Amino acid sequence: MANPSCGLLRTPPKIDIQLKQNQSAAEYYTTGDVVEGIVSITVPNDLPLGIVQIYLQGISKIRFHRALQHGRAKTQHTFLSLRHPQDEMKIPMPVITSKGHEYRIPFYFVLPDKLPSRSCNHFTKSEQIADSHMNLPATVGDPGCQAYINDSSSDKAYVSYRIRVKMSNPLDGNSVLTNMKCIRVLPHSFEEPPLETMGNELYLTQRVKSLNTVPFCNNSGRLSIKALQPRAIRLPDLKTAIHENIGTTVAIDLEFLGTKLPPKLRTISSTLKVLTIYGAMPWENHPNAMTLSSLGNGNRGVCSDVISLSKLCIDSVRWQKQDILLSDHESLPNASHENDSLPQLSKHISSIAVPITLPDTHSLVPTFHSCFISRVYLLEICLSYCQHGPLRVPAHISLMVPLQITK
Repeated sequence: MANPSCGLLRTPPKIDIQLKQNQSAAEYYTTGDVVEGIVSITVPNDLPLGIVQIYLQGISKIRFHRALQHGRAKTQHTFLSLRHPQDEMKIPMPVITSKGHEYRIPFYFVLPDKLPSRSCNHFTKSEQIADSHMNLPATVGDPGCQAYINDSSSDKAYVSYRIRVKMSNPLDGNSVLTNMKCIRVLPHSFEEPPLETMGNELYLTQRVKSLNTVPFCNNSGRLSIKALQPRAIRLPDLKTAIHENIGTTVAIDLEFLGTKLPPKLRTISSTLKVLTIYGAMPWENHPNAMTLSSLGNGNRGVCSDVISLSKLCIDSVRWQKQDILLSDHESLPNASHENDSLPQLSKHISSIAVPITLPDTHSLVPTFHSCFISRVYLLEICLSYCQHGPLRVPAHISLMVPLQITK
């Protein structure tokens, strides 16, 4: 009959990580917060306690599906690794432990405002890009947090923070015992200057559309729509008693130039597009400045999610008539008239303020750009209208406006 104590001697020590519950119901940390807790080590028998190392780590991981190759390609980057000082553990080494005894080692970390300089040492095209890579990215798509977080991510790219414990195995000097506990990090961030959207395929902040009251006939007018990038949305502080949902407003400017009455406005809707952009190689430029075609190759990709925000009735919005200038005649499509026989043009303008509020159903994270992963937000604004004429066919025109989320 086998001796039961032999199996006990072969049982390695048990490592458990307990975080101090000082986050109330928010369950996240931000820059400057203290991450502290206790590492508990329980041994099944009298054994020499191995060397214990405690880390706070931040990693980004990317998975690629390659059609021309078997399996998956992976890229992992450890951008943060803080080690708890050995002399603060107050456990002399080596220690001959007692059977069933629990050794409790406290740990204490402070989330930094910036990453260590060694975290990003690749080439970048500007100091602004290099500086953005030194900011802490937010937790995105972490499998250890996904049970209670809906952050519009996927399993192809994620950012994870964790407390990791390593200890040399007293039963096998060639192996290491490990355990880890994931934490959610939402770092502080500040509003950046508006993006340059000209020539950028991701954004479309102004459009012009020719209108005709009768199908297949000459254009009867031109509808122009333009929007400016709105102020950033700052996420509420869930650690306080006040959980107000702070939003922003998109200003839409409309102009109609034509020989008929301006179209009848119907509705305006807003949709949030969430893009997680990733690459196997470090970004030299901001990914949102890249072309869509360049983001679709084998070493780069985009995970997207779409969130409906609002739909407003704007049939009460009125047009204001303005004076006509000669330049207006020249810019009208199909205008080939002499100055003495200019058509009877009319010019009308209007403006609409579209309120933007983030839904409570998603736990969105601040906009960030790291070496391998970025989180970018876009607002799709869709205006529907009905042209004057015998058919009154509904139509629409849409914009794609950048939105920044801060914390």
